[in-house]
Amino acid sequence: MGMDGRQQAQLEQVQQRHGAGRGGGGGGKGQVKPAGPTRPELSPEDEKVVEKMNVEADSLGASLADGGRGGLPPETALKAFRLGGYRCEACGTRENLTLHHRKHTEGGPEQDDVPANLQVLCLADHEREHSGEGGGADQGGGGRGPVKPAGQTGDDGDE
Repeated sequence: MGMDGRQQAQLEQVQQRHGAGRGGGGGGKGQVKPAGPTRPELSPEDEKVVEKMNVEADSLGASLADGGRGGLPPETALKAFRLGGYRCEACGTRENLTLHHRKHTEGGPEQDDVPANLQVLCLADHEREHSGEGGGADQGGGGRGPVKPAGQTGDDGDE
C-alpha cells in the first residue's frame, strides 16, 4: 500500500508542521524539524519496536503514514496504535495513519506523550484537526464532529 503524490504531499506538510524528529509514530509539539536523514538514529531495540508496529499494521491491512518513525518514542507509538486498533478514530480508514495529541499540557512530553492522550488519525483527518475543521478534543471546528476516545465504537458496539 504505497502513497500517491497527494498523500506524500500531506505527509510532508504534517512532518514540517509538527516535526519528524524523535523516532516514533506522531508529530512533535509544533517544532519544525526537517524530515528524512536528519532524524536521530534509533537504537536496535527501538528499530525492533518500529518493525513490530509495521508488521502489526500490515497484518490488519493498515499503513502508517511515516512508517512508525514520527516524533514519539516507538514504544509509546506502538501502544497508542494498538489502543486505537490501527484505525482512524474519525473516519475509520486504516490507510496513512498517524498519531495526534488530544491535548497539550504544561507538563510537556512526560504528560502529553502517553497512549491515552494520543489518537490515531489518518493524514487527512489529522490535517483537518490542525486546520480547525476537525472538531476534536483540541479544536472547536465543525468537520466530522468529535473524535471518539480509543476503544469506543458505534451505537451497536460493532465497528
